Amino acid sequence: MVPGNHDIDLDGIGHNAKMLHAQLREGTPNSIQADLESLAKESKDEPHPLFRKLNEYNIFASGYGCDFQSVAKPICQRDYHLGGENMLRFLGLTTVQVSDKQDAKGKMVLGNAQYSFQRVPNVAHVVMAHHPLDWCRDHQMAENSIYSRARVAIFGHEHVPKIIKVSDQDGGWERIVIDSGATTPPGDEDAYEYTYNWLEFALEARDGLQHLILTVFPRVWSETKTTFVADHSRMTLDGNESAKFSLVCRDLSVAPEPAPVVAVSPQVTCGIVPAHRAGVKEEGGPVAEQDYRFARLRLLFWRHLNWRQRLNVLVQLDILPQTADRPMPQTIERLAIERARTERRLHPLWQAIVQFLPENERAENPFAPNE
Repeated sequence: MVPGNHDIDLDGIGHNAKMLHAQLREGTPNSIQADLESLAKESKDEPHPLFRKLNEYNIFASGYGCDFQSVAKPICQRDYHLGGENMLRFLGLTTVQVSDKQDAKGKMVLGNAQYSFQRVPNVAHVVMAHHPLDWCRDHQMAENSIYSRARVAIFGHEHVPKIIKVSDQDGGWERIVIDSGATTPPGDEDAYEYTYNWLEFALEARDGLQHLILTVFPRVWSETKTTFVADHSRMTLDGNESAKFSLVCRDLSVAPEPAPVVAVSPQVTCGIVPAHRAGVKEEGGPVAEQDYRFARLRLLFWRHLNWRQRLNVLVQLDILPQTADRPMPQTIERLAIERARTERRLHPLWQAIVQFLPENERAENPFAPNE
């Protein structure tokens, strides 16, 4: 998932943050980058003024493994196997570092730490951001980097759904750009049709090359049927429920086995259905979270424990990081949970948190004593 302007806490925007917003909104791409780097260095000793308004969002996102990597690089990354050596890598960007009631097109900020990701062999990138790139001051640099590296780019905010396939002039790089609609737009959009997309990714080898196959299931709310139905007005489906797009990916290796399908929703959250629940092969699940039990433990930890209870549990098990170069509290807690998994201490971690869970969420410990 990625944060949008409705995820910020306006009460968390103090005087210093307001001045920084004004400064960054008038800056050049180079001065913006210099200011962001300076702020990240200073935040090692004191709270980062731009991220106080996103504290509650980041706590929520932590339950799904989608919190920021750091204040210097406020993105989330999730990897999924596509088959063989190939990987689908989601990068969730933060377009609301500078966001308040004065938001306007061309006044948001990214910073090149978010969009300057490396090309990686056998990795297909999917970039997500709440605001379209032209809402950002540094959009030209962001567009050059993202559109020359990502296979799929997903944006929201404007509530005008469309999907286009783009090829470079020399035909060497193909990509798909998705502008999402909204299932719950603001109430003043009386004529709005409630929409969403369901996406399926797969690989298909043809003529010695890999093709990334993106199947889009566009959905729109039907007032007469009182349910979501296939959106034939927005996309040509030829009587089908979906439309398929094929991207030639010369940087992906031809896998000998069939590629599993991964299903995602590109709306407010980009939720991955657990493999065993979606009818997908287990290897189609998240690389770092193939074990659904761990994902559930993490979700319960963030959903039901307040910060005092979380800290008490982590101190009790002595799994807090020895050193913390990332000042965001939820990042430190996430690292502690990862440490529990690495050190095979998930069994006692479950035992420690279950006492704080509501009765309907309590269950026998799903982890063996040596897990």
